[in-house]
Amino acid sequence: MYVQTAGSATGFSLDSWRVLWRARLVQPLGCGQAPCELRARPDGPVALLVRDDPPQSACVAAVVVSLEPVQLHCAVPAIDRFSVWREGAYAIWLSADGTRVLSDREERGERVWMPDANPRNRLPPGLVPVPAEVLPAE
Repeated sequence: MYVQTAGSATGFSLDSWRVLWRARLVQPLGCGQAPCELRARPDGPVALLVRDDPPQSACVAAVVVSLEPVQLHCAVPAIDRFSVWREGAYAIWLSADGTRVLSDREERGERVWMPDANPRNRLPPGLVPVPAEVLPAE
């Protein structure tokens, strides 16, 4: 198991995973600023971890993971900060049979404290938004 953490929760998150997995399988990822390829096996599918805009080679990866917002112009699944905000934590399995991506929302279902899966449909049916006020020019 690999754990990617960021921000002030780095030590707390890593320690929590170590307790849960009895410190056997946990390794922090140290990719630096460059894209980092993570494989379970040398000939297995690739999870591409990026810090900035993904390179063109991202479209041949099995999944792209980023702490920043990502826009890909191909069918590769991307997990970024907005994916985690909408769907919760993710688990990724990289195996010879392929890649499996599972979000907390998919596993546990809808929770009242999580934002809507489709943020564009926040208004109940039939409710019309009020136009924004236009302030006079000074």
